[in-house]
Amino acid sequence: MHSPMGSRTTWLWLFVASLGAMALLGVLALLTPGVPHEEELLATSAILTAYSLLGLVATFAIAKGPLPAVSWAAVGLLALSLCAWLTLVWFDNAMGWWIRELIAKLSTTATVLGVLGLHAVLLLLVRVARRLSVAVRTGTIAAACLGALLALGMMWEISPLLDDSLTGRVAAALLIPAALGTIAVPVLARIDVVARRDSQEDSLDRFVPVTIRCPRCDLERTSPANRKSTCQGCGLEATITLTEPRCACGYLLYGLPSPLCPECGRTVPEARRWGAGAPPIHPPAPQTPSAHQEE
Repeated sequence: MHSPMGSRTTWLWLFVASLGAMALLGVLALLTPGVPHEEELLATSAILTAYSLLGLVATFAIAKGPLPAVSWAAVGLLALSLCAWLTLVWFDNAMGWWIRELIAKLSTTATVLGVLGLHAVLLLLVRVARRLSVAVRTGTIAAACLGALLALGMMWEISPLLDDSLTGRVAAALLIPAALGTIAVPVLARIDVVARRDSQEDSLDRFVPVTIRCPRCDLERTSPANRKSTCQGCGLEATITLTEPRCACGYLLYGLPSPLCPECGRTVPEARRWGAGAPPIHPPAPQTPSAHQEE
């Protein structure tokens, strides 16, 4: 049975190999002007390079995302659109105009819907805690979906608004905050982590005294943690850094009895939580021996 790590490594190597093949194809088409189907080769190189990047994003979304069904549906749509675009590139002259237009519209629709699916999964993968951050993420996904659907409606000439120019302006007005929100959501997630770290007190004082022994002169001394101190015997400077174990979301893990972080739901390794042998914050009271034990 193949491990998940091995499968991801295989996909990454396939991605690198596809990029190399597309780069070689594009270079050969540019350096040999008389080669047959030069324009088709360049277009194929550009299309496959773009879809290789989307494939890498899709692999990450499937492995880590909260909605694998949506990720797989997006992959299916992108695969169909890739085949349609390559068909247009290589068999354009053999088609009638209405067939070319239909295939172009179908491939555009599949591409847009596939990208929307991956976009939503990746944003849902970003863990946010505060209501403002959640609202920005939800609004970003909604704006991207509505703007893209309005644009597709204009392309298929089934726009819900009477004026096409108004529909285009509304679609653009929605896609602009969607793009900015896509950038803002990871930033807000980082702000949430910092705010949580600042609001949750450590179990130890940051400058708690620590007894250390100088590695040069073997003199024992007590110095505050997280501050530079100087050995009185040989003058060696040292800083003892103490860092509380915290989840990636910023939640303090000391004394955590559960294998899951109560804040974000991540699995916490045993070495970073309560069960690894760390002394309890509040030691249990000694038990009173029963009458049977006294006998």
